[in-house]
Amino acid sequence: RHPELVEALVLIAPTVNPRERSAIRQGLRMVQDLIGESPKVILLGLREYAKTSPKWFLNKLRFMLAHRLERICPGISAPTLVLSGATDRVCPREWVLQVARALPDAAFESIPHRGHEAIIRSAEPVASMILDFVRRRSAGSPRSEYPGHGE
Repeated sequence: RHPELVEALVLIAPTVNPRERSAIRQGLRMVQDLIGESPKVILLGLREYAKTSPKWFLNKLRFMLAHRLERICPGISAPTLVLSGATDRVCPREWVLQVARALPDAAFESIPHRGHEAIIRSAEPVASMILDFVRRRSAGSPRSEYPGHGE
């Protein structure tokens, strides 16, 4: 609504892809993503959800399913870093790359050894990826030098 207030954006595991906009499909994807996760990650995630209420979660889900990111991406002029866990089953790589390509000035990076819960296990390497993006922007690096752009 106020693009002049935004210097740059970071999207991590962007909202629901068009082919899977149902609560059931998202629930199945989340279960798939958690298979093989460490108990620590699962417990931390459950703890975060427990801090909220069922009403909050249902509202979040409703907004996620209604959000049409693909429609607004072309109008976003801010430089954007799009991140996704390399093994994220909730936000498939194909969808995340589609989001990155739809943004006029975007870079895509895959977060190694991470699923959808990309920052629950630890803030690294995501924090470093974001700091590198900010440094490249500050140095005035052109978009084409960003890793993964246009994949």
